[in-house]
Amino acid sequence: MKSGRTMRARPSMILAIVTALVLRTGLAAGPEAAQAIMSPLITSNGITFSYHAPDAISVSLTGEFNQWSINSHLMDRNTIGVWTITTPLKPGRHEYQFNLNGIYWKADPSNTNKMVDKYGSSLSVIVVPESVAVISSATNAGPKETKFTCFDPLAKEVAVGGFFNSWSRTANPMAKTTNATWVAVITLKPGNHAYKFCVDGKWVPDPMNPIAVADGYGGSNSVMLVEP
Repeated sequence: MKSGRTMRARPSMILAIVTALVLRTGLAAGPEAAQAIMSPLITSNGITFSYHAPDAISVSLTGEFNQWSINSHLMDRNTIGVWTITTPLKPGRHEYQFNLNGIYWKADPSNTNKMVDKYGSSLSVIVVPESVAVISSATNAGPKETKFTCFDPLAKEVAVGGFFNSWSRTANPMAKTTNATWVAVITLKPGNHAYKFCVDGKWVPDPMNPIAVADGYGGSNSVMLVEP
């Protein structure tokens, strides 16, 4: 004979289930947070990596540069749950992941440059240039003047846009030189600047700049560092 009583979950059981679900889903690292984060970023002090995981107890940066150690590059958490670390890296190609709570391995959701290793795990990839002050075709032309160049012999109009001009397609037009290279010099404040070229009305990242961050729409923005 059934007693008619229903089993009620204890609060501790509910908490354990919710915690397990959060851990399984990457510790609340939602796409909205990922789109708002620019990672990795080239700075004068090194490479800054960021990851949004407000419920994580610990987050560390791992990669070939530290033999995938989960203890050597511990990240710091800010008040909104974004974990960051700035570390120097040698020029060249680096594969990396974030490790959460010493258990979970995650690729960088803000970095669209990824690969799959022989174990089927998704790794993020960054290519560090020889000099962080000179990034490919986007070069520092002075204390605050920055020169952008774009090679496109078929283009009719080219402009450069970014947060510095509210992503305007017309505010900073580029001039075509005799060798089909388009050039613009823009006065920018020191810091990191995301940008793209607007070629005949279509936005494209700088093909000669290996440093890129996610644009939040499935593509990428190129990044220019302007030194103080």
